[in-house]
Amino acid sequence: MAQDPLDQALQAGLKPVYVVLGDEALLVKQAEERLTAKATEGVMAAFNLSVARAGEESAAEALSVARTLPMMSARRVVILRDVHEAPPALIDALLRYLESPSPSTVLGIFGSGFAKAGDGKDPQKRVEALLKSDGVLVRYRAKDQDPVAFAIETARSLGCALDRREATLLVELVGKDLGQLRLEIEKACMYLGGQGRLDEAVLGEVCSLLAEAQIWDLTDAVVARDADHALATCLRLMDAKKGGESHRLMAMIAWQLRQLLSLQHSMRTGGGDAVKMPPWKREKAERALRESPIGTAEVLERLAAANQDMNSHRAGDRRVFEGLLLRLLARRANHI
Repeated sequence: MAQDPLDQALQAGLKPVYVVLGDEALLVKQAEERLTAKATEGVMAAFNLSVARAGEESAAEALSVARTLPMMSARRVVILRDVHEAPPALIDALLRYLESPSPSTVLGIFGSGFAKAGDGKDPQKRVEALLKSDGVLVRYRAKDQDPVAFAIETARSLGCALDRREATLLVELVGKDLGQLRLEIEKACMYLGGQGRLDEAVLGEVCSLLAEAQIWDLTDAVVARDADHALATCLRLMDAKKGGESHRLMAMIAWQLRQLLSLQHSMRTGGGDAVKMPPWKREKAERALRESPIGTAEVLERLAAANQDMNSHRAGDRRVFEGLLLRLLARRANHI
């Protein structure tokens, strides 16, 4: 894997200011941890480490602390979190500080982005210009990440092996959020005692995967055209989760329907079996498919259309997902 940009910058020596921005919260948090560890080496942290959140009233004091000489140490370390929540007055004060940062302080600024300054302008370009000589700007954007590679590397760092096939499956089921991926991998590694291979059986046994049994209940209801059961299960799943769950439910439903299509093809042709399905589910699925076969082309077209609608935000995520369920439930006889 390519070297982390913050690690590269730290190898060149400490600078007075580090700004770390991005919509990938886990990487921003990990960057804060690494910068804090590096900057406090040989420092009496009890007297020289200050942490503040930009949205709190006391955050303005962080910049005053940053201008204070360190106590019995070579430098002072100030961490300002959630800069995207900073009020305009704090952004203005921060810009003034960046014009002449204290050489005896390492100031770390973290968040998803900058709020507007007091003049209503986006301070991003000005921050970049001010950091050219005395600071470092690092961005972690979700679109730039490779979640499969992240999963493999995370498992390796925890003492376990994760092949690309299983890592791809995990990403498909859990989603691309790196924080959620790490959580599931940590659970699986703990299950193995910190060593061994995270194969499909281990992942299926340990990872929550959006309450897989309940998702299969939803898929079963769609295949059986049981609208009451399908909509009740959908409501239960969505109410139990936080906002944005529709995307993950969509991913799981799509994955499970593809497994059912693969199983149906195998049943019809007697060909090779590459179905990734829990043993407890297979017998029930085969019985349901004999009673109510799935139309391959139509289900894939409807999944693709719903996914496009959700990604383009033409309608609310939940509305798109519920609409997909209704269209699948209203299929013609022997077809989805």
